[in-house]
Amino acid sequence: MKLRQKTNWEAALDKFLLKWRSRPEVIGALVSGSRVLGTDTKNSDIDVHIVLADHIIWRERGNCVIDNYIIEYFCNPIAQLNEYRKDDIKSFAHTDARMFALGRIIFDKQGALLKLQKEARKELSARFRKLSKAEIELGKYSLWDELDNLKDLNENKSTFYSYSHHLLLNRILELYRRYLGAEISSSSKLERFFAEKGFCQKYGIREFEDKRFVKLFSEAVRTQSFTSISRLVAYVLEQ
Repeated sequence: MKLRQKTNWEAALDKFLLKWRSRPEVIGALVSGSRVLGTDTKNSDIDVHIVLADHIIWRERGNCVIDNYIIEYFCNPIAQLNEYRKDDIKSFAHTDARMFALGRIIFDKQGALLKLQKEARKELSARFRKLSKAEIELGKYSLWDELDNLKDLNENKSTFYSYSHHLLLNRILELYRRYLGAEISSSSKLERFFAEKGFCQKYGIREFEDKRFVKLFSEAVRTQSFTSISRLVAYVLEQ
């Protein structure tokens, strides 16, 4: 069988991992992110997780440049990785589970990474809890209050209107996606998440079901007008 030739970024990653492979506290490594999923751009870094034995108490996060590729690395013992996934669920996200579920194992000395990957893949299909009535009412009030403040900035032609407009957009999106029990991508990939065919499937994220919201949200981002964001808030409050 003919072996696949490694890409330049994979060769750079191999160079980086040379110093980690032989360390006794390191039990495996996994590469994740856009390089693995095929959604990378020329500016994409290489995300690699270095998994440590559970008796290790230190953690490390950093980056370096090898062959003009930025490598961002995360060193954590298994117990800490499990805690990260628990914290993600509280935040209505599967970020860490997704990295392991869709990542590629580079080496696995004890089979621990394969076990982590299987657990993470199960978690991706888990639904988030529903917001309580109190959380929904407080969220509705905050949107109304922040829109009222934005109205003042708009009427006074404040130079800080645009800044506050986008802060409110972020607040609207975060509240509404939690209300729907939905996950979204990072801000740098949000446009692709909403509009690019096949993007959600690559990341193992359910498509955002409310297309009316997506249209209103995108319009508010594009126009930065008070009218458009008012329309968006009204729609979310109605839902």
